[in-house]
Amino acid sequence: MPRNHYQRRLEALREAVLEMSALVGDRYELAVEAAIDGDETLGRRVIDGDDDVNERYLAIEEECVALHALQQPVASDLRLVTASFKIITDLERVGDLATNLAAYGSNDGLHPAAANSSSTTTRRPSSRTPNTTASKITSPGSSGRCPATTTGADSRRFVRPSSR
Repeated sequence: MPRNHYQRRLEALREAVLEMSALVGDRYELAVEAAIDGDETLGRRVIDGDDDVNERYLAIEEECVALHALQQPVASDLRLVTASFKIITDLERVGDLATNLAAYGSNDGLHPAAANSSSTTTRRPSSRTPNTTASKITSPGSSGRCPATTTGADSRRFVRPSSR
């Protein structure tokens, strides 16, 4: 009888991971939509829903630890419990990334870093200016050769060319 209970717990664990996966997938899709459309309400819904993802993560993590400690799974059961633990960790991180993405949703639409250059999406001007001067590291007297190809005592001392 105790093994039947154990098998039910393993099946419940598998179902909980699948449910969390579906939840995180939905949150991610909503976050992308919020970022592209600039829908602040939808973005706020995704951000507020992150607590649900975190709570599920903690509950499943607790079940994985309990199964390890109390049932001492072996073979395929051990792989299921261990994989579940790793999967929920990644799912929780994807949920956090979806929250970050949803935060980009604003009246102007998609964040400029994620905008496709061929897209017609309105972009906000970048607050950062691109660095137009390339900075390369060379050894003294190497004439711009790769530092790894230099020889002699100077090959261990690299300096940045002075900017003018």
